[in-house]
Amino acid sequence: MINDKDFLRFINDKSLDGLTKERLNTIIDEELNKPEEDMDTALIEYCLDTIETLNQNEQGVKEKKGNGDSNGRFIKFRLKKFIAVAAVVAVILICTVSASAVIDGIKLFGGIVEIYENEIRINFTQRDEQADDYQLLNTELAKELADKGFDNVLLPEAMFSENFEITKKAYQATEDNEIKHVSIELLIKKDIGIFIKKYAGILHMTEYSREEYVSDGQFPYVTSEVNKIKVGNTTVYYFAQNKNTTITYRDGLRIYSFHIPISLDEALEFAKTIK
Repeated sequence: MINDKDFLRFINDKSLDGLTKERLNTIIDEELNKPEEDMDTALIEYCLDTIETLNQNEQGVKEKKGNGDSNGRFIKFRLKKFIAVAAVVAVILICTVSASAVIDGIKLFGGIVEIYENEIRINFTQRDEQADDYQLLNTELAKELADKGFDNVLLPEAMFSENFEITKKAYQATEDNEIKHVSIELLIKKDIGIFIKKYAGILHMTEYSREEYVSDGQFPYVTSEVNKIKVGNTTVYYFAQNKNTTITYRDGLRIYSFHIPISLDEALEFAKTIK
């Protein structure tokens, strides 16, 4: 969908003169705010690749293999953009996103929740103790995830009920496997009297190889109070994003985020089954 020849010549200029990371980030954000059918994913990838080149020029070739701190900051940045693309596309796919900003009066929970113009961020760098037990490892999903490198998954038992159907899984990772991501598409079945209707939802799981790579959770268009519940050792946050509810939590070096069409009361009961 890239068709601006002048921009292509500009972005492919090997000197990269005048091309700043701030401008590239603006282009990415502008694309992410467009409807799905108008979003230029090729342009987003061009911008990400160019930012990578700029970072490599700044760091020098010698740091490409060494200097874990500098490399870690870059990987964390890249994955935040990568996860942002996946998360925004997921929101577009499963709900109608309005242009409204974040509601007023959201609890900040001692600074763990931060409010921005049109999103909230949850500081997942503050971690709980890891779960003592993982009780759903005998499920087919847990076995498949373990084969893909996601062992000891902490999931809600409710997602294995007859009301949920797992339809599709997509696995991604950085080239060095420092950060892995899986998206699991779900169908939620609701009895509306005459027949059973199915609604789409999704689970995002992101696993980091090191503590310093763990990123904040970013959630646009929050339309309710942010609630939290403690389930075992795990703090679970849940809140509405228009017609859907997000349930998100961290266990070890892994972050889970469900985006599903259930009420806040149903989300609370759903979260209570995490084990």
